[in-house]
Amino acid sequence: MTTLRTLLATPLVLVALLAATPSRAVRLSPGAPASAAARPRFLFLYRDTLPGHWRSEVRAVADMLGFGGDELAFEPSRRDSFEYVALPDAAAAAAVARRCVLVRGCFDVWAESEPADHEGSGQRAWERLAEAVCAAGAETHRRWVAPLAEDSWCVEMLSAGRQKPYSEPAKVALMELLDELLAPLPGPISLRSPEQVVAMLEDYDDPTGRGERGEPAALAPPRRLYLGRRLSAGASRLLHDFRLSARGYLGRTTLPPELAFLMANEARARPGCALLDPFCGTCSTLLSAARFGATTFGVEVDARVLQREPIRANFAAAGLPPPARLLLADAAELLPRGGAAADGKGDDGAADGDHVAELPAGLGLRDFDAIVTDPPYGIMEGAGELYQPLPARCAMLLRLAAARLRVGGRLVFLLPVPAECAAPALPPSDCLVLESASRHAVSARMHRYLLTLRKAREASAADVGEARVLEAAAGEGGGDVTPAASRSLLQRCHTTAGLRNAGFFSVPQQMHERTRELDGVFASPGGASGSLSGEEEEAAEEA
Repeated sequence: MTTLRTLLATPLVLVALLAATPSRAVRLSPGAPASAAARPRFLFLYRDTLPGHWRSEVRAVADMLGFGGDELAFEPSRRDSFEYVALPDAAAAAAVARRCVLVRGCFDVWAESEPADHEGSGQRAWERLAEAVCAAGAETHRRWVAPLAEDSWCVEMLSAGRQKPYSEPAKVALMELLDELLAPLPGPISLRSPEQVVAMLEDYDDPTGRGERGEPAALAPPRRLYLGRRLSAGASRLLHDFRLSARGYLGRTTLPPELAFLMANEARARPGCALLDPFCGTCSTLLSAARFGATTFGVEVDARVLQREPIRANFAAAGLPPPARLLLADAAELLPRGGAAADGKGDDGAADGDHVAELPAGLGLRDFDAIVTDPPYGIMEGAGELYQPLPARCAMLLRLAAARLRVGGRLVFLLPVPAECAAPALPPSDCLVLESASRHAVSARMHRYLLTLRKAREASAADVGEARVLEAAAGEGGGDVTPAASRSLLQRCHTTAGLRNAGFFSVPQQMHERTRELDGVFASPGGASGSLSGEEEEAAEEA
């Protein structure tokens, strides 16, 4: 690649000599604000995993950094791996992207085009875009490249949706088209560790095959081209650094880093944040939260899983402080006794639970900024008397959040649902407000929601008592719904099919089209509403 400097310094073949086949209009500076009151727009490129959570993560991080609110807008409205996001300025966009694990990069776009179908290849499309860029004039060029100053730089080409559409010589030839724009840059070219990256981005449809001898097959033109400056890469490097294969201690259901870091972002994990996982297991969620600076606490009922020394070794290998406390206990022991509201009584001792006294001095039971967890989905293998059905766990989790979160704190948890189900219908709460609900597929029959609830006000006695949540879970109007009767009902609802019958989420009876809401909440077509097979239940529990 040392030939790039030489090639960039060679005289540019006059763009005016290119064939004059018309194409759709090239837009220059498409992210510029439409008015003095409007925000500029920056191009976000997402990773190709968990698309239902893309916007939810960006919203959460932008809110945590103080850039959220009604002015945070996404364009276009369709779901796409390339998407414009309105943010206050380039520094804000870079800060948001740098924290998001589902973002590949964020860009200040100089020019954008949608190639015409008849242009036949990406090369022809780039020639058209380069013609418009060169015609923009020296003043526009100076405004675009001014942030590069005297930094080292390079040109990178990224084709999303297609594998290697160009050979290396073809890529260099395309980069040469930008010589008029880039040749005056005073900074040195650095191909190994550039301070600035000029990005040539292509958005393709599904990949095509390749020829018998490995040569590229005939390529349709890309859907869109973007030229601009990369503001920041995303946080996907964390997914490699915290990959499961690099950990010394794992369990059968250890949460993968994509979801663990995503949940930490939803919880706004940051320095000074006290974060609890009441079903911590091998502490994957706490490991990700600690990477973002949170002080972590874990509770786990199964002594075979809560191996303190191996867990601490995982944290030490990542260069992170271990959890402040790892308690071998049932998380329900952190609930106020008798269903009373968390009014401050008993916050400083073991009156509300035998293990509460193990919390550090000065940390009251209402001082958690976030509760983040992946509740066990079904019958825990060999758990015996420790087993609780998922509906009972969810009911307890909502009570715990109402009682032990600060006002403004968040509960973030995963909830499995059958694929044909619409949004979950959580039990009512006077203090917990559903802030976001995004969804991804685990299998053809099983999906999983990532739910974030914010504590908007102090809890009432009803919020932290059993009666309300268990009555909602029972879903049977009338009758005497005592805690004992409700627990008996919930014991029969140990699968996600049981959750559905217990009223934790609704099932659409007739849905003729597959739809997807913009915020990542799916509604799937109706179908058989019977229970899942045993194999599907086991697969969902393992997932």
